[in-house]
Amino acid sequence: MVPGVGPVAARQLVGYCGSAEAVFTMPKAHLHKIPGVGTTLTNGLNTAALVPVATQQYQAAMDQGLRVFLYGQADYPARLAACYDAPFVLFASGQMAALDAAHMVAIVGSRKSTAYGTEQTQAIVKALAPFGATVISGLAYGIDIAAHEAALAENVPTVAVLPGGIDKVYPQQHYRVTQQILVQGGTLLSEHVPGTKAEPHHFPARNRIIAGLADALVVVEAYAKGGALITAGLAFDYDREVLAVPGTIGRGASAGCNTLIASQKAQLLTHADQLPALLGWDAPPAAAKGQQSFDFEALEISEQEKAILRILEDRGPEMLIEEISSSCQIPLNQLANHLLQLELNGFIKALPGKKFRIKHKG
Repeated sequence: MVPGVGPVAARQLVGYCGSAEAVFTMPKAHLHKIPGVGTTLTNGLNTAALVPVATQQYQAAMDQGLRVFLYGQADYPARLAACYDAPFVLFASGQMAALDAAHMVAIVGSRKSTAYGTEQTQAIVKALAPFGATVISGLAYGIDIAAHEAALAENVPTVAVLPGGIDKVYPQQHYRVTQQILVQGGTLLSEHVPGTKAEPHHFPARNRIIAGLADALVVVEAYAKGGALITAGLAFDYDREVLAVPGTIGRGASAGCNTLIASQKAQLLTHADQLPALLGWDAPPAAAKGQQSFDFEALEISEQEKAILRILEDRGPEMLIEEISSSCQIPLNQLANHLLQLELNGFIKALPGKKFRIKHKG
């Protein structure tokens, strides 16, 4: 509610002040000492009147049955938390397990999709289905809605990231799909308080959430300019795996994908069944049954390294380094050394996108 405060500035303010509440009670003289905080921003922050309004908004969201995620808390989606511009607040409806799947794959593309694009999207989702993946997209026309509908058809959990409040579905024509997403164990997600209508500037901001939630992003069809390429650029900056489906030379809907591949900002995806291998995934979980756990008492490794293995066994098969750090309460700089040692000893395997997978000993 304070003009000039976005997610990056909010994180900086809370870091300096110690808590969100302290930001609104800190004396002006102290606020002025925070880098980048000028007179206008100080005056906007130096009021307690906003706190009751925020409290009312929070209560209204809870009354609607929404889940509220606050940046910095343990339940905030770990993949997104690793992004420098992650939303400070998230509102969610549905099953939260869809936000913490072993594999999170975003599928995006042009709103003016073709039959070829829809067919490729369906094939990609079908290839993901055996691996317990969650499909993420933005509920827009074209490839986005094709991805959600394909996920529903394959009974794959799907997350729809909305450009407005959760109760203001955009586009309204896709409201039926949102209800089916909720019925089938998926999630609706937004950084906007309930009642917020979608505005033009919300769409690029929404794209960063799609990119940040995912381990990998697949661009199916994209024109030379558009939201799909913005999302791909964000995913590339976040060090996510980016893949693109090639298209016919000279076709407008193929230009963006072909450019991503040519510029080496995306891997070439020529067949949907290639996707699991390109992402370093092992066989589907069902094929891995029967493997035995480690005998932790017999392992000659440190207690911290045992804790890492236990977390990977309990929450795997794969985890981001940030997730491991949060779960084990080991700082990233120390964790990197432990992970390297475990990898050298053959206990774990490093995967693309700063992810790690356990190697079971059976």
